[in-house]
Amino acid sequence: MLEQFDDETKARLLKDRPEPKRWKDMTPEEQVEVTARKEKRQQDEQNRIMGSRIEEIWRRKVPERYQSVRLKSLTPSPKSHMPEDKQRVIIEIMQKAPAAGYAFLSPQGWSKSTFLYALYRRALLDNAWDVAMDPIRYRGLHPVAFYEAKELMDRIQAWKIGDADAPEVTAKRIERLKVDHGITTHLFLDEFEKVKKSEFRMAEMYDIINACYKHNAQLVIAGNMTKADLDDKNQYLEGTFRRIEDLTTPHFWDWK
Repeated sequence: MLEQFDDETKARLLKDRPEPKRWKDMTPEEQVEVTARKEKRQQDEQNRIMGSRIEEIWRRKVPERYQSVRLKSLTPSPKSHMPEDKQRVIIEIMQKAPAAGYAFLSPQGWSKSTFLYALYRRALLDNAWDVAMDPIRYRGLHPVAFYEAKELMDRIQAWKIGDADAPEVTAKRIERLKVDHGITTHLFLDEFEKVKKSEFRMAEMYDIINACYKHNAQLVIAGNMTKADLDDKNQYLEGTFRRIEDLTTPHFWDWK
């Protein structure tokens, strides 16, 4: 290395070093090669920045228990209450159609959250540029959002009375992303059954689901509930169930 030499030797080496070719002195082939190297360095740097930002979002949003979940390498778990052969079928379907809508309804212990997080990470990666590299142009709009359903409703209620900023996803934001920017929202809602059933919250949840329906968003929900619970007009506004069913069929699963 250069620092191993004395000052006289360093000066001589630097003096004798050939000058880099100027652009105008290069052959067309050399210019193409230089341009390709420059573009690759720029692309590598963009990929590094995107990867870093996606990992930061993943670590912030996802509990430690699920940090290692990856759709590509997901395999059936013997700890799940769902039979392993059924897990294998579901995993293969998700791997082939990661951008489809899904509804996972079952008792606890049936791998719902694992499936949800696997699809969420895939959505972050597949939409990495919109998620990580262009936040200014979208002015706070988030193409890929993950919430526990109760957390989202709590945040919306606090926002409506002026006690919090708007959440990452609202019905209006889903619309603005698609209409103004041509970007599809990917919305992931866990613990769907835990939303407190007030008239306000039922209406807000309906508006979000309806915006997903109108603008062809990806919707993935999970809950310790049944299809009958979701179709209960005392718990969800009329039309909520039908839109969720439309957005998630043929992957609307009710496991009892």
